[in-house]
Amino acid sequence: MIVLIQVASAQTVTNRVQRLSAQQIVALLSNNSTQASIPAEGQQDLVITIFYGADGSSLFATNDGFQDTGRWTVTQENLYCSSWVNLRQGQQTCSKVMSDGDIVHFD
Repeated sequence: MIVLIQVASAQTVTNRVQRLSAQQIVALLSNNSTQASIPAEGQQDLVITIFYGADGSSLFATNDGFQDTGRWTVTQENLYCSSWVNLRQGQQTCSKVMSDGDIVHFD
């Protein structure tokens, strides 16, 4: 499993982080999963797990029981793009992917 960290701004990324190429993104995510924990004040942290199928399918699941299915792809511009049946009303979003060892940043 890869640890996932959402980065709000490229300014917060350390110098060790390198932007991944399309080929690297596909190799890293295919048949793998990422996990992120979002702190919730006074409650159990929300843990999000995303599985990325080699065929472009994806599964989004949280520790509170929410699930969604979707698709993922990587563009020639080295962007990871995803769309979900329910999340974001199916609208596709794209982001850069950077890596710092086992920590992956989507910006």
